[in-house]
Amino acid sequence: MGLGRVESFTIGERCGFLDDSSGTALAGAIEANQVAQLSLLARTDNGKLESHEKLMWFVSGIPSGGLNGVGRAQLSALDIGVAIKDILHTFKLHHVPMTWWVGPSASPSDLEQHLLANGLIHAGHLRGMALDLRQPLGELRRRRDLTIEPATDAATLETFMNVFAAGFGLKQHGIGEALLDLWRVIASSRYPCIRHYIASLKQEPVAIFSLLFAEGVAGIYHVTTIPRARRQGIGTALVSKAIEEARRAGLRFATLVAAQSAVGLYRRIGFEEYCTFRLYGWAPVSRGAFLTSMIRAKHFLKRFVTI
Repeated sequence: MGLGRVESFTIGERCGFLDDSSGTALAGAIEANQVAQLSLLARTDNGKLESHEKLMWFVSGIPSGGLNGVGRAQLSALDIGVAIKDILHTFKLHHVPMTWWVGPSASPSDLEQHLLANGLIHAGHLRGMALDLRQPLGELRRRRDLTIEPATDAATLETFMNVFAAGFGLKQHGIGEALLDLWRVIASSRYPCIRHYIASLKQEPVAIFSLLFAEGVAGIYHVTTIPRARRQGIGTALVSKAIEEARRAGLRFATLVAAQSAVGLYRRIGFEEYCTFRLYGWAPVSRGAFLTSMIRAKHFLKRFVTI
């Protein structure tokens, strides 16, 4: 398998309308939207991306397990061992840690046992949730003193990035500047299916979120608030705005991937759980450093999904 083929960086080819409310269809859409979002992380100068129906892996080159990995894998039971070794070889060549996302379409059924046998460790799990935008919604909050506007030009996108860095605490981490450079590229790219938003409180930018229109649903990502503005209902107001924008775009479903600690909040709004993503990590370092790297990756991913 080696490095495989490298795809062009295009997403959102299926930005249409998902009208199938079955659990299987929604789980598939949640996973596909998440895979599209992860593919953006390969948009570095040294980034690599292989993406097709059965497999998607991405390399940013930034040394964090949360920024390199496998987003989807449907492997053959006959050659599972060789396939995993070939995929891991990709990350060994780039000398970066990685996270393997085991989602609802993963195969074979004993994939996780094979990952453990090949030296990966379990790094936690996240919940895939969806909201039917046609249904009456639960706990929504709108603050009259909070304005939420799209970031569409160089100045507002730079503001978006400043809040992004403060909200996710990137300046306290060694990967912060490299990740910010990557997200500047992503935020400034003119994808028709990606939108970024800034929330301001008394004209001060305090929070952000992004919407990714792909695979027939609106994926909500990067909901974060700067530390001093937290616990004031701003996060719920952001999700309310995201739902409003998804409805305005004519979509039926909004989706997100949440840490367990946030599931209760989203349930109160009206989101329901449809799938689980189990995360497995690997790092090209000694055992002690390996465990430290995976613990950091686990905390990074919990911060970096919708929480």
